[in-house]
Amino acid sequence: MDGEGRLMTPSLKQRMEQVSGELSPASQRLHRFIAMNMHTIPNMTITATAKGAGVSEPTVARFCQILGFSGFKDFRIELARQTTSSFDFVHADVGPGDKPGAVASKVLDRSIAALVKLKSELDDHALAQAATVLADARRIEFYGHGNSGLVAADAQHKFFRLGIPCISYADSHVHIMAAALLGPRDAVVCISRSGATRELVPTLHLLRERHVPAIGVMPRGSPAAALCSPVIHLDFDDDPNVYSPMSSRLGQLAIVDALAVAVAVLKGPSAAADMKAAKAAIECKKLPLS
Repeated sequence: MDGEGRLMTPSLKQRMEQVSGELSPASQRLHRFIAMNMHTIPNMTITATAKGAGVSEPTVARFCQILGFSGFKDFRIELARQTTSSFDFVHADVGPGDKPGAVASKVLDRSIAALVKLKSELDDHALAQAATVLADARRIEFYGHGNSGLVAADAQHKFFRLGIPCISYADSHVHIMAAALLGPRDAVVCISRSGATRELVPTLHLLRERHVPAIGVMPRGSPAAALCSPVIHLDFDDDPNVYSPMSSRLGQLAIVDALAVAVAVLKGPSAAADMKAAKAAIECKKLPLS
């Protein structure tokens, strides 16, 4: 077993070497191309990979299946995970004897690794769907509890500057009453680390009854995710024994940032004008610099 309790399996590099003798000439060219570009393939499309290797896209798909993956996307996600964890960043836990510099280094390594993982697994289609719903919404409400409630408050802070009426709630009694006043032209973003927060489920049922779009930022397959559409999946395994900030919170904040920027782009000049007005208004709160 490894340090995180997963059953050890051969690395992708080892698996590629094991099958290299059985590959066709085209697949061997692909094998060599991937071996030379292990850290860039996770950011490439199947089309770009095929072109770079001088092979067809079906050859890339078959190669991934030979390695035991359903397709190129799954292969790319696993390659990103392995190259990130084995080369770029060390998932080291903070120990009681660590000096402040070592603590900072380990915490930042875990944070960076979490964001790289999120980038490699992000569902671009779900993000685009969510941004379109939010850009067209008359009003947006953000619901979350605990740490997710803090992220919901951060989302409110970012989105109101786009000229969209919005508010965040971390109290289940309040957000179920608020949900009863919403309609199809509004939108709700539910943020949850587990997707199993009991207080969210009745509110989500009510939103569905009222035909209010409910966007989920939570793990796939969770009870709350089943009541949201679209769902931007965040699948982080936070270790309560690790003395460092939860990676899931960083992922949630990054998704909020991405959604806010995507909505600003969709709204175009109107959002730009609102952000400019908000920035100008806050200038009176600053002390003059000498």
